[in-house]
Amino acid sequence: MADGEDENFSDPYAVSTDEKGPEDYVRVQVVVLGLQAKNTLQGFKMVKKPANFTVDVKYEDRSFTLLVFAKDKDKKKNPSLKNCKVHIKKLPDEIIPSDCYYKVDKELITIFLHKAKSRSWERDLATHGLDTYTEEDGVSS
Repeated sequence: MADGEDENFSDPYAVSTDEKGPEDYVRVQVVVLGLQAKNTLQGFKMVKKPANFTVDVKYEDRSFTLLVFAKDKDKKKNPSLKNCKVHIKKLPDEIIPSDCYYKVDKELITIFLHKAKSRSWERDLATHGLDTYTEEDGVSS
């Protein structure tokens, strides 16, 4: 169990989507207030990792779930840090889960979804947005 996993989740501050990432990818940007990033050596390059949160993304063929847990020691120092969850239950089309990834920056998690078909999702995203699921009311929005 990750730090704080048993606690309630709140919605992230903001979520936006576009196709400005690599070709055949959709970019989902999630703003998480208080998220700090630290530079870490991975292989031969520096990458940013979350410093005060644990990030977990589960990708499926037509959906994904982002879980962001504030680390207990950081929550004690800053009680305003909140766990957050984004559950997208139906994407406009299939993705390739093994090719999806995310990057972390200060107060921002950017998820890159690799589309299975090389077609634009721009119209679908502009018209319908992402089909999210909220557990409070048990319905999609």
